[in-house]
Amino acid sequence: EYNIHNVQGICPHGWHLPDTAEWQTLERAAGFYGQHSETEHVFVGQSAIHLVTGCEWKQSNVANSPGDYNAFGRNDLNFSARPAGCFLDAGKNIDGFFYAKDSVAYTGIWAFFWSCTRFLYTADNSWPLGKAAYNYDITFNEPGIARDVNGNDYLIGRSVRCVRDMSSMKVRINSKAETTSTSYTITGEVYDLGSTTCAERGVCYATHTYPSVSDTKVIATGTPDLGTYTCVVPVTSGVKYYVRAYAKDAAGNYVYSNEVTVPDVCPSTTVQDGNGNSYETVAIGTQCWTRRSIHATKYADGTDIALGSPSTGNNLYSSTSGYYYTPYPSNAPTTDAAARITTWGYLYNWAAATRGVSGTNVQGVCPNGWHIPTIQDWNTLDNYVKGKYGCSGGAAKALSSVNTWQGSMNECAPGYDAAHTNNKSGFNAYPAGIYNPTLGYANQALNVNFWASNSNYYVTLGNNEPTLVVPDNELSDYKRFAFSVRCVKN
Repeated sequence: EYNIHNVQGICPHGWHLPDTAEWQTLERAAGFYGQHSETEHVFVGQSAIHLVTGCEWKQSNVANSPGDYNAFGRNDLNFSARPAGCFLDAGKNIDGFFYAKDSVAYTGIWAFFWSCTRFLYTADNSWPLGKAAYNYDITFNEPGIARDVNGNDYLIGRSVRCVRDMSSMKVRINSKAETTSTSYTITGEVYDLGSTTCAERGVCYATHTYPSVSDTKVIATGTPDLGTYTCVVPVTSGVKYYVRAYAKDAAGNYVYSNEVTVPDVCPSTTVQDGNGNSYETVAIGTQCWTRRSIHATKYADGTDIALGSPSTGNNLYSSTSGYYYTPYPSNAPTTDAAARITTWGYLYNWAAATRGVSGTNVQGVCPNGWHIPTIQDWNTLDNYVKGKYGCSGGAAKALSSVNTWQGSMNECAPGYDAAHTNNKSGFNAYPAGIYNPTLGYANQALNVNFWASNSNYYVTLGNNEPTLVVPDNELSDYKRFAFSVRCVKN
């Protein structure tokens, strides 16, 4: 997420468009204390009835929904949300539906409201950066509120509510830096006093999003005034903290900055292999992964890895000597060879991927400070992704790239509508296929297999399979096969 605070936009002077934190404050006032999915359009909680008006809503038999006219607590917060629907511009394609003329849709059924919080998506997604914004939706037959984001949302006309500016003072976080293994130094700044004075400044933090001074706060030392200040936030290994800078004005009103997280799951945005190839990194839950498959021909210490090919004889069948293979047959057209290698990575037999070592923290072909994932690493990834982005309980779509997958009719599989619904996690797995020592190259565009450092273990993503297939037991001797490699940070 990326918040720009106090965006006046169409609001009156002294008022602004609410961000996601302010929407969450409203929801908590209505009794919802949970969390919304980052990207999934899911109705949660029971807060809608407290925010909506009466007879304009379509009738529903769902208890405590806006259309349930026997529900108690209707509009007791006086928010008075009405089902105005939305405006759809002529000639636009929204979620697969083409609108030939200007249209007002969903009147009496939905209320859609903008926030000013933009959604920063993965670099591979086609959504225009900054045009994907969060919005909040109420509908007649759901007791909760949904938070939604879509790359085409900026094309839709939605309702706007405004929030009064509580203070003219402005504060931000300039930087964060790891001080020790158990603490981070946060540099905040009061960069505009507006028409007031600063009575207190500092940072607040919690293990949930949008912390406030009601959680844990660290008050900055020195005279509270315009300018920068530093605060030290204690951290515990394996725990993710959300941090905001804050300032209190002379009237006792608090203002907050954008939100950052510590500790950094991925301290660096790129990492280099033994050849000097750079890979983008991606933080997924508590893990840091390479965003692409490895395409190194040298280990991190500079040792060469042998190239395998049909002309080299028995090395194709070796489970003890290490070889790598190009992700395409040697007799295939190679006009896009370099791009394919960078995108799909090389295929490695198990001995090459791990240097013949099994267990935990096996560096193998990975960069320094990184390792071949264990089955437990893969399970951790799978559980996090399917919990946050899962489709029918599977993580496959959210882990898979937005192109090159063969089509599928299974809407939760990587091959279904890949360009619009894949890669929500940013893992960006391409279907590089495998090298089979008996049959040669196979399954390109159909699946990708990734090695684990456990002996004879690998995981699979398939074009028609909604789950990341993680074996429970050791498989038969596949060490001589060549699969893709991803690395995870130590």
